[in-house]
Amino acid sequence: MSDVRQILTSDDNDAYAFVGKRDGQCYVSFRGTSDLAGWLADLESYNLAILENMSGQGIPCSHDGSECRVGKGFMDNYNSISAFVRGNLTAIGCLPPMGVTVTGHSLGAAEAGIAMYDLFQRGYKIKPTFTFGQPRVGDQAWADAFARDLGANTSYRITYHKDPVVHLPFLHSQGNEEHHGFVHLSTEVFYIGTVAGSPVICDGSGEDPECSDRFKDFPLMLLACLWDVSKCDHLKYMTAVKTIPMDGSSCTDGGGRGRLVDIVV
Repeated sequence: MSDVRQILTSDDNDAYAFVGKRDGQCYVSFRGTSDLAGWLADLESYNLAILENMSGQGIPCSHDGSECRVGKGFMDNYNSISAFVRGNLTAIGCLPPMGVTVTGHSLGAAEAGIAMYDLFQRGYKIKPTFTFGQPRVGDQAWADAFARDLGANTSYRITYHKDPVVHLPFLHSQGNEEHHGFVHLSTEVFYIGTVAGSPVICDGSGEDPECSDRFKDFPLMLLACLWDVSKCDHLKYMTAVKTIPMDGSSCTDGGGRGRLVDIVV
C-alpha cells in the first residue's frame, strides 16, 4: 500500500478509517469497534438501532417513493469522519469518477456500506468488494436502493459460523416502531466451521435460511462473545491467512504508525 492515511476521531465513538492506494487503485477501509462487548450490548438494547432518514443526513436515497433509513449509530459514526475520508481520497489523487474499493469489519462494515452509497452519490465508481461481519445496516428501501444503484453484485457480505453481530439489529424487533425494519444487504457469502474451506454463496435475499440465519441460538452466541472475546466467532474472519484476532485494538500497529499520515478529526 502507498499514500496510506489513518483517519481517527476525537469523538468517543470508535470511528476509524484508512485510505490508501495499491497498484494505483484507491481503497477505503473502516475498522471495527475496539469495544466489542459494549457495542454488542448497545446493539441488542437498541442504543444504536434507531432508524434514521439518510436524506436528512446529506445522502439522498429513496426507493419507490420511500426514503432510505439506516441505523442512527452507524450514520452518526460515519458522519463524524466522512468529510475527512472524502478529503483524503482527494488528497492522494482519488477523484470522481475514479473507482474505489470500500471495505470494513463489524461496525466498520456498517460504515463501509453507508460510505459506498455516499461515494457513489458523489460520482465515484464503487468496485466490487467484501465486508466482514456486517450487521443489518438499514431498512428495505435502503437495501433496494443500494442494489438498484450499485448493483446486487457490488458488495458481498462475508459471514462466519456463529457470529452474533450478523443477527443484529434484529430482523423483527419488538417495541417502538422506529426500531422495526432492519434488513441485510445482499449477497451473503457464508463460511461454516472454518474459513479455510469453500464458502456457501447464499441466495441473494440477504436472509438466506441456509446461511448464517440457520443459527437460532442467538443468546448463546452472544454469551460466548461476552464471556471470552478471544473465542468469539465475530473475530475469527480470515484466520487461515492471519494470526491476530479481528478486533479494533489489533488494527493499531505501534511499530508502523510512523509510516502513516495520521488525520485526527
